[in-house]
Parts: sequence; C-alpha cells; structure tokens
Amino acid sequence: MNDQGFEKFCGKKIFPAFRKTPLPGGYMGKILRVNLTEGKLKDENLPETPILRQYIGGQGLAQYILMHELPPGTGPLDPGNPVIFMTGPLTGNGKTPASTIFMTTGLSNMTSSPNMTSGAVVSASAAGFFGTFLKFSGYDGIIITGVSKKPVYLWINNGKAELRDAGAIWGKDTHDTITAVQNEVGNPDARVACIGPAGESQIGYSMVVSDPHHSASHGGGSVMGSKKLKAVAVWGNKVVSVKNKEKLVEAGNQWRSKLKKVQYPQDKWTTGHAHHLKTIIYKNFQSTLFPGANKGFEKEEYTPRPCYECNRECPYDARITEGKHTGYVATLGAGSEQLEGVAFTLGVGGQDVHYLVEVMDRIGLDGSTFGCAAGVAFEAYDKGLLTSRQTDGMELKWGDADVVEKLLWKTARREGWLGGIVANGPKATAEAIGGDAKKWVVHVKGGAPALHDWRPYLSQMLGQITATGGGKPRFQGFELNPSPDFGYPEKTSSTSAEGKAKETQTGGDFREFTGAAGICWFGCRGGVFGHSIEALAAVTGWEDFSLEEARTVGERVWQMEHLFHLRYGWTPEEDLTNIGPRFLEPIPDGQFKGFTIARFLPGLVHDFHAACGWDIKSGKPYEETLKKFGLEEYAFMAHRG
Repeated sequence: MNDQGFEKFCGKKIFPAFRKTPLPGGYMGKILRVNLTEGKLKDENLPETPILRQYIGGQGLAQYILMHELPPGTGPLDPGNPVIFMTGPLTGNGKTPASTIFMTTGLSNMTSSPNMTSGAVVSASAAGFFGTFLKFSGYDGIIITGVSKKPVYLWINNGKAELRDAGAIWGKDTHDTITAVQNEVGNPDARVACIGPAGESQIGYSMVVSDPHHSASHGGGSVMGSKKLKAVAVWGNKVVSVKNKEKLVEAGNQWRSKLKKVQYPQDKWTTGHAHHLKTIIYKNFQSTLFPGANKGFEKEEYTPRPCYECNRECPYDARITEGKHTGYVATLGAGSEQLEGVAFTLGVGGQDVHYLVEVMDRIGLDGSTFGCAAGVAFEAYDKGLLTSRQTDGMELKWGDADVVEKLLWKTARREGWLGGIVANGPKATAEAIGGDAKKWVVHVKGGAPALHDWRPYLSQMLGQITATGGGKPRFQGFELNPSPDFGYPEKTSSTSAEGKAKETQTGGDFREFTGAAGICWFGCRGGVFGHSIEALAAVTGWEDFSLEEARTVGERVWQMEHLFHLRYGWTPEEDLTNIGPRFLEPIPDGQFKGFTIARFLPGLVHDFHAACGWDIKSGKPYEETLKKFGLEEYAFMAHRG
C-alpha cells in the first residue's frame, strides 16, 4: 500500500475535541481509548453526526476507526493493532427485541493466504448483556492498543475506568474468569467479556466470551491475548437517550408481536440449524446422515436464558440427565455451529454434545474452526496417515467424546505436535499431516466456514467461499429465510444459479446493517426488519431514515471491509482457489447427493464480484462504486505497493 497516501489520510482527525453537530439519540457520546503499553485511559468524543449516519455503529463505525488508525505493515498480534469493542444506537434501548449486539473488530490472525501480507479484518458479534451495560456505563465503544507488561483487565464502573491486575485470573477458563472478576469488583451484576486459555495462547480462532451464553466467536481473542488483556468488565445505570419514545415503543411492540419465538423444549430437541437444512456434517463432511446425533436431547432439562429485553429466547441451559456428565448444566448460545463443530463432525452424538460445547466455550475456541481442523486429523488417523505416535498416544476414533475433550485442551494450550497444528487451523493442519489430508480438508482462506452443511444451498455457499475464512461478512441469500423488505417475499431456489449473485450480495446488506445498528439478525427475520428501521429512526431522531438508506449503510460497510482486504493483498483468485477441496466435492449421500457448487464455478463467483461493483480481474471497486457509497477517499488503499 502507498505509505505516503496513508500518512496524509491518517492526519484526518475523526474524534472532535468539541462536537459541532448535535448528538443523535441512541448514542452515549463517548469512546474510551486505552493504551496498555503506557497504562493510559482517555475519553474521546464520537465522530460528528454525518459520519455516524454513514456508518451507524457496530462494525461500521469500528471499521471506519480502524481504517484511519491501523498503520501499514501492522500485524494482527502487533501492539499497534487495536481491538475495538463497539455497540450500535439500538443496543440497550430496552424497548425493542434483539437490540443487544456489540462487535469486536480488528485485524485477525485466523486466516492465511499466499497473497495477503497479514491477516484479515474481522468483526465478530455477541448478544446478551455486555453491549447493553457497556452503554449503561457511559460508553459507545472502546479502542484498545499497546501491550501490557503483565496480565490486566479493564473495569468500567458507571463512567469511571481503570486497569486492574489480572495475574490471579490469568489461566482461568472463561466462565471462572467471569465469576472471579465479578467477585473482585464486588458487583455480581457486572458484565464481563473475556478470553480463556485459547486466547492466552494467541490462537487465531479464539473467542471473546461474554456472559456464559454468548461469544464473539470469529476472532478477537488472540488479539486480546497478545495484549495481555484478560477481560473487560462493565456496569452502569446510565440511560440510553431516545428522541421519540412513543414511536420507539410502537415499533418495538409491533416487532415483538411478529417475532418468531423459540419453542421450548421441542426446538432444543433437534440438531439445530442442521434440522432446517435437512443435512448434517458427519465425520468431516464424509456423510450428511447421522441418525444418533441428537439421541437423548429430549431427556435433558432446558431453561431459557433470554438476552436483555428480547422475547425470542434463544440462549438456554441444558441439564444433562444421562451418562458420565449427569447433572452437569451446559450454558448454550443461540447458534448451533458449535454442535456440529465440536461434536457431529467428529462423530459424537447424544448428550455428550452439550457437554463438549460447554468445554469449548470455557476454553474460548471457535467450534467451526476447531471442527474443521480436528476433522481432518480424525480422518487422517482413521485412514492411517496419522498414528498414535504423532497424537501423544490419543486414538482419534470417531465418536469418542473423551478424546475430543482432550484434544480441545491440548489445542488451547498448543500442547504436543497435534495440539500445535490444530491450533493453527484446518488448512495448516492438513498441510502438516501431508499426503491426501490436503484433499480432505474443509477450509476457507485457511479458516473455516460457519459450520453447517451449506453445500446444497448456492447463495449460502457463495457467501461462505467469498468470506474471509471465519470473519465477516458472510453473505447469504434468502433460500431459508425470505425477506419481503429486501424484495424476496418467498424462499428462493437453493440449487438454481439464476439471480444468485445479486441475491447473495443483497443479503450482505442485511447482515452488515444489523451489526452496525446493534441488533441481532436472528431477531430480524420473517418480515420484521422494517420495524428495526422504524426503531432506529425513533431512537436517533433521523425521521427520514429509510430501508433504502439501511441497505446503503450495509453495503458501505462491507465495501469498506473489501478495501481493507485489497490493502493487505487480496486477489479475486482467493475466492476460487483458497478453498478446501472437500468443501467443493459433490455431496456424498442423502437427498442432495451429487450436488456441488463447483459446477457453477468460476462463473458464479465472477458474477458476484461484478454484482458488488468490482473489476472481476483485479477485484478493485470501480470509481462509480466508490462514489455511490462516499468512499472515494479510500481508493488509494486498493493499490498495493
């Protein structure tokens, strides 16, 4: 990248000493800046209102900040790489469902590429309570740079921030860390986002876990670990301002009345999203059939653990009622990738599944990436490429939950040869094993897809293979969840390529806007998205904020992320060649047997790039694309050198 161009660009002040424009509703007005090297903390005013309206918040505002503050040549684990926590204006307003999201954004080491000079920019979302209480503490976000000399945690208590020694909690798992920090600050209601042993080991796919049921799963933990930042704890009783409370309440009531709730216990008896997809990942994608996957789920005892003021009730506790872990209560989140990643793909079914998910969460590892890395190792052992001499005596037999648990801990601590290579992700694992393992691996740019079997669903697959390998955006179409607001009132065909490029690109607008606004996309499906637009207008006071503007914001955010990746060396070939071969193979069995996205490649990827307004040879956005989204000043970042 042109360093001189960046120096000129970086001179732009984005945090005003004194705001010249009125602060919209929904914002607290401050960002906390933390320099761990110097031990200094400083409040910054939010950017001016025109910038807020362009990027809203969440990963939109975080990426805008990152774009201006990440120096050329900075690596993911370098002190100058910030980890940014950011909420949106709807986060914590208390009147609408699904309004709990915060994002962690930064340069991550979870992906690998022969062309890119560093990692990828990732933004991971988490719901629950942390984002809400970050705002209640008086801040919209936190920017953390530098490296502490010793382990520390950040405590923000109703507007007062301080760094505290974390020596006594370094090494603890995430759940024990949350309890320990709450005890140390003397407030059981404090909300804590933290890393576990995997983050301390700076594993690229380590998570930031907040509350026992929630995690920013796709990167960020390693960056915190590199900074010796164990946790961030927040509490406060400040109020999120609202410009039009009456309209907000009306929008929230409409939204709640139409929102599809999770049905307990029957929805939790299933295999999660695999149940809706009608296909499951079994033995490292070697089969789509696993009859015993959810055996005994109907015997467990379930307790909903809803997010702040949300009536969908996705998170839950599951009390195990049979087997060696009888009586254990697993704290589980909304998504079900972890079921497939830590269990189904390794042949584990039954109530052990929920126990392993709990272990994964405590360790702080992303289940999707672990599953793809461990899956190729299990298959290699099964087919004789690995022996017990290389696995520290472990027999990697499909379905052995005890072995999976041992491998989780070895991976988190980078113990032994096998733990060390699995810690580096699926692509690195296959390359270290060698031989045909490189044919069996599922990966996207070294990382992993969100671990469901997307192969029979073209727009879902297109979104996965064009993503950053565990980061965002993961675009998706409307094959499973139609959206009248986006022009797709009915489910689209999953196996027809007609219109898929545009459909997938449009789905990206939806996903990126929700994260910027501070809302959970699980709570925006099924014809309720329009109410989130009404809510945003009511909270902020932007009365003319429209669906079209929301879509523009969403696309602006992912176009900016694309510029980031061009800056670090991404080329269009990445979306076609840096993919694990197994992911593109014909489906081996089941009702979708024989289907593969490969028959539509490279054309479908080229069509997608064109739909995004990029040159299909270079990947660079056309001038009119940058103009459309007000991104002309970033054009120089597309030119490497």
